[in-house]
Amino acid sequence: MSASPQSARKSRISASTIVAGVLSALLVLFALLNSQSVTIHWVLTTTTAPLIVVIIGCGLVGFAAGWLLSRRSAKRRAR
Repeated sequence: MSASPQSARKSRISASTIVAGVLSALLVLFALLNSQSVTIHWVLTTTTAPLIVVIIGCGLVGFAAGWLLSRRSAKRRAR
């Protein structure tokens, strides 16, 4: 028996998933290659942290912002 067309579609990986995976891998590689300590100047204080933490933190903030904005625009389209 052959698989139904619906089950074949479910097993496919979308282009956006592939792009997200490649960008995530590049972010991790870039972070691993930049492991020195850096000084971070906040509004009221200054701290020192490894650059890898700063890079991954910025990547996570960017991911969260994109995810939240896409959810917001999806809600607007649904109206």
